[in-house]
Amino acid sequence: MIEGISAVTLGTHEMPRSVRFYRALGFEVLHGGEESSFTSFRAGTSYLNLIAQPAAPNITRDFLRPIRLTAAHNSQPIAVEWGEHAQTINADQYVVFGATPVALFLVDLEIAAVGADGSIDIRPSADSLSATYRLTISGSLAAGYSHTRVAGPDVQFKKSNGVVVPLPEHLVIDPLIVRYADGTYSYNCYHIPTNLDAGNFPVARLEFWSWKGIPLNRESMGKARAKDTIQFRAFQQLQTEFDLVFNDDGSGEAADLVALRNVDEHTIGLCLVHCKNAHEGKVSEDIRNFYTLCGQAQKSVSVKHRGMTRLYNALKRRHDLWMKGGSSRFLKGDIKQLAYFRDKSRRAALNFEIIIVQPGASVASINENALKLLATTELYLKKTAAAGFRVILSS
Repeated sequence: MIEGISAVTLGTHEMPRSVRFYRALGFEVLHGGEESSFTSFRAGTSYLNLIAQPAAPNITRDFLRPIRLTAAHNSQPIAVEWGEHAQTINADQYVVFGATPVALFLVDLEIAAVGADGSIDIRPSADSLSATYRLTISGSLAAGYSHTRVAGPDVQFKKSNGVVVPLPEHLVIDPLIVRYADGTYSYNCYHIPTNLDAGNFPVARLEFWSWKGIPLNRESMGKARAKDTIQFRAFQQLQTEFDLVFNDDGSGEAADLVALRNVDEHTIGLCLVHCKNAHEGKVSEDIRNFYTLCGQAQKSVSVKHRGMTRLYNALKRRHDLWMKGGSSRFLKGDIKQLAYFRDKSRRAALNFEIIIVQPGASVASINENALKLLATTELYLKKTAAAGFRVILSS
């Protein structure tokens, strides 16, 4: 028996007018606003979400037209993320590995492998805990898809109301979002096609840094702030551009580095920096150097849509956990400055930027497949979050 509906999502052609209407009815804005492409309201114990849907056909409108798949989509999966409801609620939700509960904000989701039949192995993990579930899409399956555990302990999902259900059961109601190299995405057996004919990313816009002394398979600086890492070199190169730099590396991260700056009295800049070690630890033309990075970049859109208050809360929780062991996540700035940017965001515009860092690819030898993937990612970021995009490689 259905006892209630926790969240409803509606499309709107006029976001400013719709936001004013629901505010007048007493709905509380949690994320977004009149200028946002995604706005979430609290309505008692339930939630109302609005998605901008322009009258003219474009990428956002196409997102609302799912097509049922009878086989796996024919583009490379590059990222996976929690469903809309899990992302909207976030607090008081847990992933339970066997008998061990882990807060949702500390759990990573990644694509572990893609089978010859297009099945996708999805790995939730947190520190030493992990499991793998295989998503199979087929017209021969009763539901059109299945999530089957293939490694690790059984995983359950603990909802904010305290109800605990097996992960596959949770994913029926709030499916994972799988993102693909062609800029489209799917949930369970439904695919959302989009027209992203982006061409090639301009080679002239590719940037490069020196990686002298940095092993190309050494990505994370860790709590010790190891200087011979890709992440630390990124911090060294970018720190003068920002007022605050936060090491968010780890399970459940928003990015490897989260950086903020004052642009002017009415504008703040938010930059998410994603770093990745080189495939096989060397410079090559392998497209796999970019799959995970471009997937992370596309997932970053949700960080902007959820707003600075939500980001502040997530970063503070993660910093507090490190502080218990005597380590700080702040590489530049402090918690007071982070709170300053949170408060300013309520009255200021937000300039949003994504930077991906991959020393395993070379500006001189990058191939067309990689340039197409980068261009598709940039177009997706522009259309869904008005985000800037920078790409840092080897020379």
